[in-house]
Amino acid sequence: MPTEARPLVTALNRLLARLGRTLENERRFTADAAHELRTPLAALKVQTQVARRSRDATLRDHALGQIESGVDRATHLVEQLLRLARLDPLKSVESAAPIDLRAILTEAAGQARNASPPVAQKIIETYPPGDLISHGDADLIGIAIRNLLDNAVRYTQAEHAIWLEVSAEADGYSLSVRDNGPGVPPATLARLGERFYRGRETTTEGNGLGLAIVSRVAELHGARLETGNAAGGGFVASLSGLPLGHGTSA
Repeated sequence: MPTEARPLVTALNRLLARLGRTLENERRFTADAAHELRTPLAALKVQTQVARRSRDATLRDHALGQIESGVDRATHLVEQLLRLARLDPLKSVESAAPIDLRAILTEAAGQARNASPPVAQKIIETYPPGDLISHGDADLIGIAIRNLLDNAVRYTQAEHAIWLEVSAEADGYSLSVRDNGPGVPPATLARLGERFYRGRETTTEGNGLGLAIVSRVAELHGARLETGNAAGGGFVASLSGLPLGHGTSA
């Protein structure tokens, strides 16, 4: 190969490698989406048939309620899939700007408390004094925090509490959602964040995409998702290493 052509060939090889990875990601994403949607759609069809054939009003109303719940689950799954599809091709946040973490966290906690039905657990907000200014995409950070809260609500019993906390570390802010529940088995901890993984012991509804989205949001902000069992009991998930912006009290 002529020396002059080597840079061009190298660039083409890298381009083709990136294209191959992109196509493989799309194939995997499509296969996963089809697999995950097949079950709720099949359940919807069964409940529709039950409602159509039932002459008992109570059974019919129950089937219709199941249909409504199934539509909600399928809608949530599609929304999560679309978010991942939008985030996957990005190398960084598209519209980074100064963001007020306190406002984002307060809004996310308020939305969780006012959900329908409202959450049974007590959500406790713990923030340091002063401004909490970071740099990034406010919408994506909000989505990540809501996913962490949603996971905590789903997998924590009603009598337990949930803490939404912020700390300023040397490498940036850490946004944590912690509970005082039983924690997570070590075998499950090692796989948290994998797409569609929910753990064998899980009995609550979900699609295994929430932490995957949080991990991707963290990556786009130069941060990281950290999960583990808290020293005093319970589970904690943190979005760590968010950049410290101007006006921080750190």
